[in-house]
Amino acid sequence: MTEEVNIDQKLAAIKSINSEIFSLLENHAKNKELGSDTEDENEEDNQELIIRKLISQRDTLIQQFLQTAPKDIARSFAEQELVTNQKIVEMVQILLDTAKDEITHFVRSRSAIKKYK
Repeated sequence: MTEEVNIDQKLAAIKSINSEIFSLLENHAKNKELGSDTEDENEEDNQELIIRKLISQRDTLIQQFLQTAPKDIARSFAEQELVTNQKIVEMVQILLDTAKDEITHFVRSRSAIKKYK
């Protein structure tokens, strides 16, 4: 009984962190779509630090869960979390692609400005 409660608590904690990560990534993506004027750089940096911290916490909780849970539960959980992990990776990749496009645009603009000086 105590083991079941412990497993449920760990699953709830992981689910909560997953929700926070998705929420922050979605908000970050929306702010990027609206343009950099809607969010100052410090706030953006803070959001990114929070996302990294949550991802690290998530990883720690998942590793602990997989080590302590019964094998059948751990296997089922791992399969479900793999899907969640893939969604997180996709969302982060979109943000990375956006950042890459912004840097490319900046570099090209800077080169054009130097050309006309």
